[in-house]
Amino acid sequence: MAMSARRTAALDLRVEPAFIERIDRWRARQPVPPSRSATIVHMIEDFLDREEGMASLRARYEAEQEARWRHALNEA
Repeated sequence: MAMSARRTAALDLRVEPAFIERIDRWRARQPVPPSRSATIVHMIEDFLDREEGMASLRARYEAEQEARWRHALNEA
């Protein structure tokens, strides 16, 4: 059975050399250093996952606060 190729899109990214050096230092600390592209994709995915997780936590907190206020107003 042949594997289908993963579809990807090209992204041209311009950054300061110091930024690339930071990425390369992180890569060098990994047991099997990933490519720069794989590293950057991993870092962006991690950032987005955390950001989405924080949005979910904020929404849950706001819903809990609203429920507390409604409960307090109903008891008043």
